[in-house]
Amino acid sequence: MRRFSCVLTLAALVGTAGCTPPPTSTTATRGSLEHDFFLPARTGIDKSEQAITLGDGPNGEQVLFVNFDGASILRVGNNGTENAANDSSWIPDTYSIGQSKVFAAFDASPYGPTYTKATAEANILGHVKTWYADFNVSVVSTRPTSGRYTELMVGDKTSDFLQSSSGGGGTVGVATLDCNNASQVNVGFDFAVTLVALQPPQTAADRTDALLLVAQTVAHEAGHTFGLEHVNDEQDIMNPSVSTNVVGFLDSAHALSQGSASCGSGSTQNSHGRLLSNLGPAPSGTSTGKPIVTFLAPKNGDIVPPDFTVAISVSESGGSTATITQVEILNTSPKTILTSPPYQAPFGSTPPGTFTLTAVATDSAGKQTSADTTFTVSAGATQAPIGCIVSADCASPMLCEAGTCVTQTKPGCDPVCASDEVCQSDGTCSPLTSSDGGAATDDGGTTSGGGVGAACTDSSQCANDGVCAQNGSKQFCTNVCDPGAATACPSGYACTSVGGTDYCTPKKASGCSFVGWRQPPSPASFVLLGAALLLLASRRRSRPSAT
Repeated sequence: MRRFSCVLTLAALVGTAGCTPPPTSTTATRGSLEHDFFLPARTGIDKSEQAITLGDGPNGEQVLFVNFDGASILRVGNNGTENAANDSSWIPDTYSIGQSKVFAAFDASPYGPTYTKATAEANILGHVKTWYADFNVSVVSTRPTSGRYTELMVGDKTSDFLQSSSGGGGTVGVATLDCNNASQVNVGFDFAVTLVALQPPQTAADRTDALLLVAQTVAHEAGHTFGLEHVNDEQDIMNPSVSTNVVGFLDSAHALSQGSASCGSGSTQNSHGRLLSNLGPAPSGTSTGKPIVTFLAPKNGDIVPPDFTVAISVSESGGSTATITQVEILNTSPKTILTSPPYQAPFGSTPPGTFTLTAVATDSAGKQTSADTTFTVSAGATQAPIGCIVSADCASPMLCEAGTCVTQTKPGCDPVCASDEVCQSDGTCSPLTSSDGGAATDDGGTTSGGGVGAACTDSSQCANDGVCAQNGSKQFCTNVCDPGAATACPSGYACTSVGGTDYCTPKKASGCSFVGWRQPPSPASFVLLGAALLLLASRRRSRPSAT
């Protein structure tokens, strides 16, 4: 889809302030998936499980083969023996049963010179893998040599395989609607030639968008073979119109866009939930958690001036080894993609009005999380100072302390050390040592008797009337400190107010509670812990639905 060329502004949403959006595209010019599935067919394998289906891939994964190389497609009779292993399908209707026709290989030339064939295919495959990362599916581009698998053909044009009377006129993909994923050998089609011809890309951004639409069509048609129907949310893969606003398989119920369900009696579908039911979750050990996304500015309900800054805090959830690869801001024209922290973008000359933005973060494991914010633009308003949650929200070499970006005033480590590490005098992080119950110090020694940072389960294990604090799953000794003293805490720790008293806490801490007190904790400490938990919950909201 061609992007609307305009300075980064929200004006394209309302069509004012000298930057007018193009006419709304019709379904025919955007690429339609409205008539892209056929009713379930028997496959000849006669295998229909009642619970989650187990595939023939590693860990019982369903295998999705994305075929960019073309194949000769044998047409079989309706409700016939559709089977990916021999490229047979009952969907084509432009040639006779028993005959074969070559489905052309994927042509990458419309996406050049920005993309070669190899990089274009990798781009498409990367999107599909990201969208299916939560499920027990192995996405491959090499044909399996044995076992059951679903095949999605990518290339050719619609008119070669579908007559206009069967939806071929504006349809850019087609597949069998296989309720409950009863069969695992379906063949689907992504007519990439037709899709790119509807709106030929002119710029590098256009070419990237065009590949996104090809990838959405692959994931959408595969979704039908796994038992998904159409929904009316443009951000959901299963919307019947391709769109660059697509986010993934949304984990919330949305109305079916064609009325009554073909796979049941309901009128709504949770695409993410149904895929979990039909496929199962990704094998344990392959899922690393999802990014945590929060709008720092504008926040929900904020009033900002026409020239304002969007700021987004993104971090990995606990235990994840993945890294953030990009943050995408939807509902802007052109779409905004940020690839390095701090994730901020200036917006200028925005007309008055109320707007909603959605941020989608993607990590190196293919996991995605989104968050949204609704705010008002008003002339004469001022934007509140932008805070922080993690140090990555701040411009280097500033660090995030107590929700504010501050300049580092003494030697330390950047990025700051984890809660189970200590910052050394050379600026490197090293693990806390506890062979004698002490914690590492800046000079490489240890403090005896459970100094700040030593592991503990009860405050009695901490020296100098210290207390045992908990940050996530980590428990460590700490002590009261003077926030005005430059050396109040060891390097890697900050003097932070907790429940009305100042304690040494790891600089990356997002909140502490205390265990094993010699006396009950004050009510204020419970309030702090509750606030921290509420903040964490707000950063893990399910994806918003579009209206």
